[in-house]
This record gives sequence, structure tokens and C-alpha cells, in this order.
Amino acid sequence: MNAHLTAPLSREASGEDLLRRPEMTYEKLTTLTPFAPALTDEQAAEQVEIQVKYEGYIARQQDEIEKQLRNENTLLPATLDYRQVSGLSNEVIAKLNDHKPASIGQASRISGVTPAAISILLVWLKKQGMLRRSA
Repeated sequence: MNAHLTAPLSREASGEDLLRRPEMTYEKLTTLTPFAPALTDEQAAEQVEIQVKYEGYIARQQDEIEKQLRNENTLLPATLDYRQVSGLSNEVIAKLNDHKPASIGQASRISGVTPAAISILLVWLKKQGMLRRSA
């Protein structure tokens, strides 16, 4: 089995563990006796390989989407002067003070307001005890 791998195995590994390795393909995996026979449907085999290899990336992306959805309706105080929020660039401060968004979702859709600026704003709101989510 180690002949198929760039780094040898140091412990027992499942087919899924092996398939996550960049150098391993579904086709190579199924040439190994414990994992034979292969699926006869090439598209199904390709889907198995893609889902196993990208599972971690997809899960992280899904977590990021859920986080954005949670923050979408986080309310911003109408009287907030964004100059008080340390860490925001002058451009972001100007845009937020001009637009006066009602929520994090609205703020995140303003051109020039970066995801980093939104994170800074969320942390600042939490520290100030101003973090409120709408119902």
C-alpha cells in the first residue's frame, strides 16, 4: 500500500483516510485488495472521490455561511459613531457613518466594507455590550 503513497502510513487508515491524500485517487484505491471491487459507474466513483477529498472544505464553507446568516440580523445602534470603533479604516468609518446601516447584514453589503471590518465591528459591539440580534 505504501508504494502508492508519497508519505508512508504510520497507523491503520480507512479507505476514506487514504482517499483524502492528494496523491490517492479512487481508481488507485480500488486496485488495493481491501478496497476492491470498484464502482462500475464512473460518475458515482468520481462523486465519491470529490466528496471525500473536499469534505473538510465544504464543512468550513457551510460553517462560514451559517455564521454570516446569524450575523445578518444583528442590529446596529442608530446613534453609533463608527469613529469610536478602533481598528476600522477611515474609508470604512466614512462609509458606515454616511449610510448608517441598521444591521450587520446591511453594513456588509456596503461597497468597501470588508469582512475584516465586519469582524472588528462585531468584536467591538460585543465588548461594549451592544450586540443585539433581532428576532
